[in-house]
Amino acid sequence: MEFKQEINKFVLYNDDGKQQIGYITFKLDKSTLIILHTVVSPLFQGQGMAKILIEKVINYAKEQKFMIKPICSYSVSYFEKHPEYLDIIVK
Repeated sequence: MEFKQEINKFVLYNDDGKQQIGYITFKLDKSTLIILHTVVSPLFQGQGMAKILIEKVINYAKEQKFMIKPICSYSVSYFEKHPEYLDIIVK
């Protein structure tokens, strides 16, 4: 899999980089990364791709020393199930 960071967006592609698997859109508010949408192509749903995208965002936020504010339903649900990330979550 290949990740590309675009303006306010992380995109996940298949191994050859030709087919988009999914993406997460976000915006930055000072030092908070706000997750707006998590989208996975129907061909790849149910295979853990949204989790891979969220984990990419978590790693990026940690590297940049950002907090995360989950807004979209998937990200809210993910962080409810993973209390180990409470230290970087803003409600």
